[in-house]
Amino acid sequence: DAIGKRLKIPLPGTPYDGSLDAQNGERAWLTVIGVVAEARHRELQAARLDLYMSYLQAAGNLGLSQIMVRTTGDPTSIAPAVRSVIRSVDRRLVVSDVQTMDAVVAAARGGARFGMQLMSTFALAALLLAAIGIYGVMAFVVSRRTREVGIRMALGARATNVMALVLRQGMTPVVAGLAAGLAGALALGRGLAGVLFGVPPYDPGTLAVAAAVLAAVAALACYFPARRAARLDPAAALRRE
Repeated sequence: DAIGKRLKIPLPGTPYDGSLDAQNGERAWLTVIGVVAEARHRELQAARLDLYMSYLQAAGNLGLSQIMVRTTGDPTSIAPAVRSVIRSVDRRLVVSDVQTMDAVVAAARGGARFGMQLMSTFALAALLLAAIGIYGVMAFVVSRRTREVGIRMALGARATNVMALVLRQGMTPVVAGLAAGLAGALALGRGLAGVLFGVPPYDPGTLAVAAAVLAAVAALACYFPARRAARLDPAAALRRE
């Protein structure tokens, strides 16, 4: 039980080892009077261990004070009134750096938002390159197998059979790649837990949507070469060397 225990904690304005109080030279000992659950109130990362002291208890040690005001109107419009009230209490107090909570939250999320946008840009570029690569490979395969397709159609294969053949051959490595990618995502999920906010590293919905998008793009890239193969004229295909 931590209640009643005394801790020596370095405070702003004290020596690095926290042995002396900045005001009166006494040891900076603190007594634990309560324990609460961890809370996330400064940043988006996981909650950290925080120490709370009342302003009256820590006013001499804290080099920075913050006052939060709640209003139903425009937050910036009440800044002059807040300054006036504070100056009426102590004219030596100066109110600076007035910010709305929206601005504070936006600043806290700025780094994460930039990283997300950067990763999204690279992900879209990789998806586009993958689609172009799959389309190019399948178009090359169809062009090389034109005579084979003509023979199949001459022997009775229908256009739907030819299209299904090309799609199956194109999607087989894609499915294998998706399986390997999902396995890699599950293996690396623990390392990404620190940069995910509000989403578990093994979220089934996220993995399913990502796999579905990749499969859809790959299928679309395979569809056009498959359709071209299905529209070949058997006689013209057989005459090609």
